[in-house]
Amino acid sequence: MKFLAAIITVAQLFAVVIAAPTLSVTNPVTGELEKRGYSKFVSQGFNDDFLPVWLQNAGYNTYYTGKLFNGHSHKTYNNPYVRGFTGSDFLLDPWTYDYLNPVYQHNQDPPTNYSGHHTSEVLMAKAHTLLNDAIASDKPFFLGLAPVAPHGTVIGNIEDHNITIISGEPIPLKRHAHLFPDAKVPRTPNFNPDSPSSVSWIAERPLLTQNELDDNDHFYRQRLRALQGVDELWKKAFVLEG
Repeated sequence: MKFLAAIITVAQLFAVVIAAPTLSVTNPVTGELEKRGYSKFVSQGFNDDFLPVWLQNAGYNTYYTGKLFNGHSHKTYNNPYVRGFTGSDFLLDPWTYDYLNPVYQHNQDPPTNYSGHHTSEVLMAKAHTLLNDAIASDKPFFLGLAPVAPHGTVIGNIEDHNITIISGEPIPLKRHAHLFPDAKVPRTPNFNPDSPSSVSWIAERPLLTQNELDDNDHFYRQRLRALQGVDELWKKAFVLEG
């Protein structure tokens, strides 16, 4: 039996799909790095007791590329290495959401910077390599692919409060940059209402201005465009698998 797993990040879905524990394990709401993300995952003992480890114990080869956890960084990736994968190529913080300057870390090799290369293209190449490795083996396998699109761009280390963080729209592949020119955020009945329609601080928010509406629509289009690279990734993966 062979598994190809679609994982939609942010990273806590990894905890649900791969690691099985709930959000309380990775605790994304705290500001203290050692109490959340990869560091907490390790401290709770799950690096030795989660899905890839179980699958390997059952005779599977296991492969993974893309986003793993918040806090899985150039400082923590080898302290310890993630267990349970026959082959892996992880995105590392603080470059995880830097679309044109990603850093990947293969197996137990040092991290590699792919400056100038779109992270979706890099991920496609790595997925192709891992899938070929998996198919070449006679063993059943699991392959997880975790692209970051349509997450917004984040440049800078969010764990370092002394560094300015630049955040912005997702960056699509150039071949997709022209798509969906007329797409807009759906104007549902409760979109930007004239009268407050919610509770707490949300009810106190002013109406969006036309500039804000235009910015939101552009961001929405960029998300759709960035997702086209994810569609291509899966089409190529399943065509190769077939």
